[in-house]
Amino acid sequence: MIGPLAKHYKARDVVLAEWVKRKHLKFYRLGKNHLDLNTAGEEVDPGLIFC
Repeated sequence: MIGPLAKHYKARDVVLAEWVKRKHLKFYRLGKNHLDLNTAGEEVDPGLIFC
C-alpha cells in the first residue's frame, strides 16, 4: 500500500532520498516489504525517476 497521499497524486512509486554531507545523493524506491528495513528499498538511478 502506497498510502493516501500517493494515491491522491496518482504516484507509481514512493521514493526515499539519502543525503550525507559531501557525498552523492542516493535514491531508493520503496518496495512492497517496507516493514523489513533490510529489503525495503532498492537503489535507483535519479534519471529514471525524474524523466
